[in-house]
Amino acid sequence: MEDDGQPRTLYVGNLSRDVTEVLILQLFSQIGPCKSCKMITEHTSNDPYCFVEFYEHRDAAAALAAMNGRKILGKEVKVNWATTPSSQKKDTSNHFHVFVGDLSPEITTEDIKSAFAPFGKISDARVVKDMATGKSKGYGFVSFYNKLDAENAIVHMGGQWLGGRQIRTNWATRKPPAPKSTQENNTKQLRFEDVVNQSSPKNCTVYCGGIASGLTDQLMRQTFSPFGQIMEIRVFPEKGYSFVRFSTHESAAHAIVSVNGTTIEGHVVKCYWGKESPDMTKNFQQVDYSQWGQWSQVYGNPQQYGQYMANGWQVPSYGMYGQAWNQQGFGVDQSPSAAWMGGFGAQPAQGQGAPVIPNQAGYEINDGEGHPSSSHQTLKGTSKWATSLENLLEDPEGVKRFREFLKKEFSEENVLFWLACEEFKKTQGKKQMQEKAKEIYMTFLSSKASSQVNVEGQSRLSETILETPHPLMFQKLQDQIFNLMKYDSYSRFLKSDIFLNHKKSEEQEENSPEAQTAAKRASRIYNT
Repeated sequence: MEDDGQPRTLYVGNLSRDVTEVLILQLFSQIGPCKSCKMITEHTSNDPYCFVEFYEHRDAAAALAAMNGRKILGKEVKVNWATTPSSQKKDTSNHFHVFVGDLSPEITTEDIKSAFAPFGKISDARVVKDMATGKSKGYGFVSFYNKLDAENAIVHMGGQWLGGRQIRTNWATRKPPAPKSTQENNTKQLRFEDVVNQSSPKNCTVYCGGIASGLTDQLMRQTFSPFGQIMEIRVFPEKGYSFVRFSTHESAAHAIVSVNGTTIEGHVVKCYWGKESPDMTKNFQQVDYSQWGQWSQVYGNPQQYGQYMANGWQVPSYGMYGQAWNQQGFGVDQSPSAAWMGGFGAQPAQGQGAPVIPNQAGYEINDGEGHPSSSHQTLKGTSKWATSLENLLEDPEGVKRFREFLKKEFSEENVLFWLACEEFKKTQGKKQMQEKAKEIYMTFLSSKASSQVNVEGQSRLSETILETPHPLMFQKLQDQIFNLMKYDSYSRFLKSDIFLNHKKSEEQEENSPEAQTAAKRASRIYNT
């Protein structure tokens, strides 16, 4: 199914008993050439299901996007990536599992298996993939029969290069399996297939309890971040439990299966589905917008669109998000916004010799004697970048450095997509919006995109919807990418050589004789 590391087989369930293999092949072959179809009809009350294998991964991905939720002979079918049947899987619950993080997108299960094979006999290995896109989530697991082999692998493989990145290794459950005599032996091993069906597909919240001491937001983020994008965390230290909300139901299910029964801060924890309260989701635009038809759920809250309709789609300034992405190499002919220029789109008239008020963006500042002193302001760049991702994205130099860092991590497309969405909001005219919307879709979201981003919901976008664009049509997807950068790559950027070297350069410039002389001149003028 995945000889080249890319899945090509789909599970098609909830079928009518009148559906045949021939009918399924006829329908799915319209999307791409199919290799085979195997129908499974059980002599029970369960509905039949089948597996459809394509020759190409891209055709399978397109079929997943197009056919999931469609009606075939009156029944709404469920389509997903096929997985190995549970009956064929080895029982590795008593083996020793190693977490492998920071994997490059191109790394496959065979790659990590080969990399860890020298340390001992491996019982299982897998790269975890997004169920909607088939893409790697950037982490995986390797299981060993022997505890010592697993320990050696963790010690020696941590920080080693695999593909284009240095990988992280740790115990998959924070600690190796405890002896059977402990209370952890009483914790039933959960199966993903069971857990994922225990709650509504819309439920993305995990309850984690039993942590009597040491419970913090940071601890929960560190524990659960390997399993997917985290949207919100709420901790109740005095009660010893927390709620973690993921971006997808599948990510939450993986977290429950992997963390339940493990030891955190010396406490054996229990994980199961939480009940999402309205206030946990309203800030992320997941309330019911069914009355908005095709725009519901995917694009955010349409109730906020009134201000744009009144302006004829002339979107007002977003303050810190008002930057123009043409300054970052997109080639768009548009003047920089006030946010990029530090609020100085036009130079105010001032008397000869009067000091120019600092513009907060590192542009030239007159010290009163005709000496430029822009270096005095740019020295604040890295300090500002370190306060928040929002402030980093306000600064063109910050964006440049952040892009440089992401490029080395093979994820530059994330910030490019975010910038493209910001520019799209400022586009005026239906024709121009259509062109830019299609450009964003083809560049970042389509199955054949040259710089595809991994976001939930892109499969529901179509070129038909792009014909009737509105400024916030990409908002929800943009928010997902922003949160992904904020809680993942941004923290690593602040520890990177790119950031630290730039900070060091600023400090050296600040301590230079020229900078100190300029500062003294400015001080004399302001104090007179």
